Amino acid sequence: MRITGIERRLYRFPLEPPFRVAWDPSPRVHQDATVVLAHTDEGLTGVASGGDGLPDLEALQTFLVGLDPMRTEAVRELCETIDLHGGRPWAAEIAVWDLVGKALGQPLWRLLGGRNEELVAYASTGEIVPAAERVERCRALVAEGVRAVKVRLGRNAEDAAAALEVVRAIRDAVGDRLEIMVDANQGWRMPGDREPRWDLAQAARFAVALGGAASHRRPRGVCLAALPHVRPTGRRGARA
Repeated sequence: MRITGIERRLYRFPLEPPFRVAWDPSPRVHQDATVVLAHTDEGLTGVASGGDGLPDLEALQTFLVGLDPMRTEAVRELCETIDLHGGRPWAAEIAVWDLVGKALGQPLWRLLGGRNEELVAYASTGEIVPAAERVERCRALVAEGVRAVKVRLGRNAEDAAAALEVVRAIRDAVGDRLEIMVDANQGWRMPGDREPRWDLAQAARFAVALGGAASHRRPRGVCLAALPHVRPTGRRGARA
């Protein structure tokens, strides 16, 4: 089996009203999506999404067409060479892995060494909404069986203080039926966004305050993480 083509499909979905995400100063008026397909000479097609438009499609076609998709290490290495000079080719690699899974009749989680025990999924929010509305949304999540939620902070000290009140309101409303995570939106920057970021001390102070707001009992330990979108020079972690 050989790869015969890498195809890119671009989609745009209008958002009305605009989606005011916490990490972007500009309201989102549309959502773009990229679907990548890896075709073969045996009629199988692997599918993936992502890639921010897959700008290096031509280079990916040049290097991947004709390759045996089972040589996943070669696919990864070729994508690495493109990533060094271009932008985000990894949706093509995922499409090839999807192709391999279809060819072998196996789910990807098993091919990649995963195990079959259940994992706890969480609901991730995007907007900053008033505390009363957030509480009602969290009540609805609990009713649907959701066990954890991630809420968002704004970009300044006043928003951080307001977030503590939101967390307290959620905890008072749902008790310990819901684990609460808080995303401070400090590592992810949109183009042109020069707002000052928290340093580690600021993050640690907020984490301590958050521990008190999130628990009915003695404040518990709060894990403070600097992932997933932090450049290597700024990657830090601490436990408060």
